[in-house]
Amino acid sequence: MVERPTGTVTFLFTDIEGSTRLWEECASEMRAALERHDEILRSAIEGHGGYVFSTAGDAFAAAFTRAGDAVEAAIAAQRGLTAEPWPEATIIRVRMGLHTGEAQERDGDYFGRVLNRAARIMSAANGGQVLCSAVTGSLAAETNLVDLGERRLRDLSEPIRLMRVDVPGTGPVTLAPRTLDQVPGNLPIQLTSFLGREELLDAVASGVRSDRLVTLTGVGGVGKTRTAVQAAAEFASEFAHGAWLVELAPVRDPSEVAGAVLSCLGMRRRGDVEPLVELVRDLVGWEVLLVLDNAEHVVSAVAATADVLLRQCPGVRILVTSRE
Repeated sequence: MVERPTGTVTFLFTDIEGSTRLWEECASEMRAALERHDEILRSAIEGHGGYVFSTAGDAFAAAFTRAGDAVEAAIAAQRGLTAEPWPEATIIRVRMGLHTGEAQERDGDYFGRVLNRAARIMSAANGGQVLCSAVTGSLAAETNLVDLGERRLRDLSEPIRLMRVDVPGTGPVTLAPRTLDQVPGNLPIQLTSFLGREELLDAVASGVRSDRLVTLTGVGGVGKTRTAVQAAAEFASEFAHGAWLVELAPVRDPSEVAGAVLSCLGMRRRGDVEPLVELVRDLVGWEVLLVLDNAEHVVSAVAATADVLLRQCPGVRILVTSRE
């Protein structure tokens, strides 16, 4: 039996990304998946000396005496979750956050600023990602840490320096954390002002919000890409996972369209899994705008990819530019 840590404690907070939608759409499958999720999390935590003090819904909260043990537990949990053969309808992707500090105890529970920070760090992570504070990172001496700099987190009065824990064997989840100072995405910075097309921008934004798929068509040089990028930038903050520009001009093989989207989003590819299947697994639970640019030479493949994504990933919206 693991004793409850006291004094300076490292806290690990976790939850399942998109769990509400999974429960609404796949309640029976989700019950079985959640049981397995709980087994993997508890085994990883307790196997590294952690003390689970709360399991509210699909969220875990655990305390560790040593920061290094907490980081290793998070790594073990993510590796176990990644290796698990989840049913396609209930792919479980867990976000995790760690922070270290002095905590108050009362009636077997913990209170204090350190817990609030751990929870906010967790909420900034993407599914499959582990984030920690610089305090935890310095104590853990973990070699697989990437310094993300100071970030502003919701409800915290001052920025906090975040680090990403890259999990060996699962591929890097390199998406930017969901913090107040940065909307995720890769939209290019425009060097010139965008004037005279306010009505068009409003129409594009309205179409994407209401119909989820909008295509801008026209001859080459008419300004399709510039308009799409500007429109995406105008309302990227409405999407929890931001807006991403996928350049399709270099894609010559129609079968590589889904792979191009995966690469753009910084998602891992497994050699034995079809790129479109992997893309659907990764985007389930996301709220994101994809700008698929210059689709005319692979238009059929883009249409097929969009059809699958829109049917299976309800939070995905797509803006396409094409001469066809």
